[in-house]
Amino acid sequence: MNLRMLNVDLDSQTIETEERGPEYWERYVGGRGVGAKLLSEEDFRLDPYHPRMPVFFSTSPYEGTIASCNRTWVTTVSPLTGYYSCAAAGGFWGITLRKAGFDVLRVVGKADKPVWIEVNNGKAKIHDASKLWGLTTEQTQKALKDAGRAATIGPAGENLVRIAGIFMEDRAAARGGLGAVMGSKKLKAITVSGNQPLPGLDGEPAKVFHKKTQAQNKERSGYFHEMGTMEIPPKVNDGNLWPTHNWQKVHWDAGDKLYFPQWKNILTGYTTCFDCAIRCTRTNSSRYGDEGRGPEYETTWAFGPQVLNDDPHIIVHANKLCDTLGLDTISAGSVIGWYREVIERGLAKDTWTSNEKIFELLEAIAHRKGVGDILAEGTLRASQVFDGGSSDYAIQQAGMELPAYDPRGSWGMFLCYVFGPRHGCHNKGWTVYVELGMSLDARTGPDGKAQMVSDLVDETAVIDSIGICTLVTPIVFTETPEAYKTVLGKEATEAEIRRIGRGITDLERWMDIERGHTKAKDSLPVRLIEEQVDVNGKKVKLGQETWNRLRDEYYRYRNWSREGIPNLVVAQ
Repeated sequence: MNLRMLNVDLDSQTIETEERGPEYWERYVGGRGVGAKLLSEEDFRLDPYHPRMPVFFSTSPYEGTIASCNRTWVTTVSPLTGYYSCAAAGGFWGITLRKAGFDVLRVVGKADKPVWIEVNNGKAKIHDASKLWGLTTEQTQKALKDAGRAATIGPAGENLVRIAGIFMEDRAAARGGLGAVMGSKKLKAITVSGNQPLPGLDGEPAKVFHKKTQAQNKERSGYFHEMGTMEIPPKVNDGNLWPTHNWQKVHWDAGDKLYFPQWKNILTGYTTCFDCAIRCTRTNSSRYGDEGRGPEYETTWAFGPQVLNDDPHIIVHANKLCDTLGLDTISAGSVIGWYREVIERGLAKDTWTSNEKIFELLEAIAHRKGVGDILAEGTLRASQVFDGGSSDYAIQQAGMELPAYDPRGSWGMFLCYVFGPRHGCHNKGWTVYVELGMSLDARTGPDGKAQMVSDLVDETAVIDSIGICTLVTPIVFTETPEAYKTVLGKEATEAEIRRIGRGITDLERWMDIERGHTKAKDSLPVRLIEEQVDVNGKKVKLGQETWNRLRDEYYRYRNWSREGIPNLVVAQ
């Protein structure tokens, strides 16, 4: 099975198609892995906003064979971190790109004026988008609905806000500011439509395997249907790893006001992604007149405990603003929570009169108005504007704002945040549920964490590249050899699949090293390393010496150099 790629050059306004050999699927699986490999073959050392910096939209040959396999991976260099980055969206956009005849879309160049790309059944066109420029994501999708399913940016992406995402209907590839890279190319949207048969799905083995994974998904993940990710808040709050008030505390006494029962009066129904019977996403309405999806756990945290807001309606409206303006909710809530602390410390001439100030700040960030122009740069850069040590409590890693799990209560997450391939990410080596099952001393200690996180990082690279949603379990890692054989017709052992995962993650690390990442940057802010917190009655502080031990053990386990440089043979 060859890889089918559509190349769009906005400089020359040319469109070409090409095929790559099956080795891309065999060695890099799909989605995330293929996106990383394709980026590594180009000049990824350019500035993220350079016209020749490519953006890849990658899918997977496993879609249609494995249930809940529906992720579109967007790969480029992040304007927020300055390093390799990838972000995924569920929904139906990726499978529709494949039905349009392509597995990967590559975009380079910069248009002279706003444009949108139309992909339809093996062909593509570039259209003038001047009338779409300035519209919200929702308005743009409505304007282009007759052309197919749209991936679009909002005003935040147009204004090169470093925390802008790419929105595919009601799903988002939000992390890392990749929407700003689209904006730098004057690319407002990409629509896809098609009805071509998918390669490899006509055989009996694929049909049998799909039926099996659908049943496994329901058995293993069916409990996720009612609450989705909103089952998480009580567990992390009780476990003392729910970051509160810009990570000043690890538990929120008012947290129960945001637990799932408090949401029932504003939930209206369900929505879902391609080929998923779990249907974990809820729809909602609020007193502000919103109708939308979610919010998910991370968004609830970002506009809840992070900013000391216990009103679900404010969270729903903030989520809707982020979706329509084109902002990543995690980074937006993080930078606003940090700014609230800046105000409270008297470092900014501003006031926090009520939690509805969140709405004002989101609009200001998306349009780069007033202080929003500073916050639009992300927490790390914003902290360099204000005096008074605000960088000590700017909670990020390499510029990427951290999500809603405090590593001081789950020490594997220290390593996950630092060594996840896009930095500051929980999804690339999530240790929380494993560690919550440990004794308190075990989860807040260094022993065994390097191996645990490294193995999870490699396994996750494979699952991500297959294109499976991280929230459900149609297959587990030990079942990947069967999936590999079913789709590609190739035999592979579990150990060989694990080596593929290691190759993907080391390749991602190698690109970061090539872009200037160093050992000194493998760290976290002062608040997380040096400040002591109470975790379920135990006084916990990581400390620099213990962090150095964790970091160096991780290097050794992965056979990296003492400076954290991966083996180039493995990486390439």
